[in-house]
Amino acid sequence: MEKRERHLIVCGRYADAFLSSYRNELSFDSCIVVNDLFEGIYPQNTEFIYFKEYKHFSSLIARRKMPEILKEVLKTLRGDIICFAALGHGSGTGIYRAIGNFFRTLNEPERLKFVSIRPWETEGDYAVSQANEAVLEHTDMFIQMSLSISKVKQYMNARNIEEAYQVADKWAVKMLQVL
Repeated sequence: MEKRERHLIVCGRYADAFLSSYRNELSFDSCIVVNDLFEGIYPQNTEFIYFKEYKHFSSLIARRKMPEILKEVLKTLRGDIICFAALGHGSGTGIYRAIGNFFRTLNEPERLKFVSIRPWETEGDYAVSQANEAVLEHTDMFIQMSLSISKVKQYMNARNIEEAYQVADKWAVKMLQVL
């Protein structure tokens, strides 16, 4: 049986930092970073897609104005596509939503899977509601694994936000390995 290709799309600022820390623990045929910051230094087999609108960036802009190059990449990738983002009110949420909405127009929505980390409740009601809406928006069509930082702190006895994010990062690595 032929091995199915696996591609990782990493959305937004937090996910970008996540990738720089954990890329060696992940095995993908390709990796695409989609971000509103200037291009950084990325490992081999990593493509960078930059939103020129970074000065006015928000989840709303990302949802409305997905780059054509990202659409072309999504159309041409073969195999499974795993989209990872830290959700809230910024770039990761908008790109996450845009990818799901675009993938609905393609003939193979089952190839797309999502992994996300939802924000700490102290980031504000708007960030939490945007993250929850992004996850709910795609539950009808795509496989999603999502973890709330607030729940990590509450149920896993994390002492502070940094420890909660470390637990969430390890969870995300596991999810990205098994999907």
